[in-house]
Amino acid sequence: MALACIAVPDGVSPPQAVAFIRQCHDPGAVETPWQRRYVRRFSPA
Repeated sequence: MALACIAVPDGVSPPQAVAFIRQCHDPGAVETPWQRRYVRRFSPA
């Protein structure tokens, strides 16, 4: 989940970030609806 969040501020859409992490690192990453929502709403402080 953290890797997906890091990609979002760099311009990667949240769905693309999650798909990339699942494909390249862990197919089970960002598994819950809460985690997907967190990535969608992530904004660095």
